[in-house]
Amino acid sequence: MDALADVLSVTRISGSVLAHVHAREPWGLDLTLDNGAAFHAVTAGSVWLEVEGAPARRLMPGDVVLLPTTGLRHLLLSAPGVAARRYAADLKAELGTDAGDLVIPGPGSPSRFLCAGFSYDHELAHPLLSLLPPVLHVSPADESPDTPLQSTLRLLMGELSRHQIGSQAAVERRTEVLFVHVIRSWLATSADSTPPSWLTGLRDAVIARA
Repeated sequence: MDALADVLSVTRISGSVLAHVHAREPWGLDLTLDNGAAFHAVTAGSVWLEVEGAPARRLMPGDVVLLPTTGLRHLLLSAPGVAARRYAADLKAELGTDAGDLVIPGPGSPSRFLCAGFSYDHELAHPLLSLLPPVLHVSPADESPDTPLQSTLRLLMGELSRHQIGSQAAVERRTEVLFVHVIRSWLATSADSTPPSWLTGLRDAVIARA
């Protein structure tokens, strides 16, 4: 077992889908996950992500973001400045479907995206999550469209759309696999902008074995 696998095993990271969102402009969601990291993946249209202290960034199809800090408030918007509704039980009851989708009606252009969360042992996860940036963004523009990350994302979205027997278990497992692929893709494309650490050292075969 390698170092990253060791840490993931000990921290008991588990994933769950919060919502498969179908939204038409204008729309906005205000999210805070109190029990773990947040994960979002765009499959159609575009989504603006706003996190306090950072410039707004536009996410396009194939883009995924991981926000590893527990309780980090963030906004998902059809455009900067759009009013956002708090993502909570009353919103899910109003806009949720029997299939588990969240449908936000509107007159404008459509977008589709996945909202998921990762729960973990907060104390044991610190050696990993503390080394990640507040917003970990992986774009297909930075890598091949046939990477394991993009392939897993397509499989996950297909599972969500079919709603077959055992889909919930399959979705949860694939969501956890996505976590690993996001870390890998970030190490391969963006980790140079962060301070050296055991995590960034995993890119070197000799250091990784050590």
